[in-house]
Amino acid sequence: MLFKVIHVSDPITKTGKNNKAYKIIDVTYQSGGKTYTKKLTSYSEVYDLFAASLPDQTYDVEVVKNEAGFNDWTSARSVGDSTDSSTEGTSEVQTRPESNYATVERKPFAKRPASTFESPEERAARQELIVRQSSLTNALAFCNANDAYGPNGSNVFQVAQSYRDWVYQVAEQRQVEAPTTPRAN
Repeated sequence: MLFKVIHVSDPITKTGKNNKAYKIIDVTYQSGGKTYTKKLTSYSEVYDLFAASLPDQTYDVEVVKNEAGFNDWTSARSVGDSTDSSTEGTSEVQTRPESNYATVERKPFAKRPASTFESPEERAARQELIVRQSSLTNALAFCNANDAYGPNGSNVFQVAQSYRDWVYQVAEQRQVEAPTTPRAN
């Protein structure tokens, strides 16, 4: 699509839902005797080219419908300062010195890990560490209150092990002694 730029607004900075800042410009252009306005965000592939463009510059823009059904400008090429579309020239405004087309390579999105939750094995290992830490803390408090540390604090570890065994014995008995109720037909 060939058109002539009439006016480009100053960039306005906004913040998106993800708290990232982006810029918006309004490009007012004339095509086929009618005047139109197109909003371009800094995410657009041709934003930099049009943000630096001046009035009365003529561009050839490639327009593609996006997934939502709206027209996106995917690339743009300056064709000179005249309104006659048959005389193509190079413009002073270029984003790349080797080409008249302004394109931006988009990086693919990084894949998310499948899950960040613990596996059942990791959860069981974490629970074991929690029980051991709790047992050791309570055994230390018990031995401190009864002044029964033993040689090199060995009684603390024995008491902690007995607390741990008691916790897991109760848990094992609950699994074994789970009540089973017969179904009435």
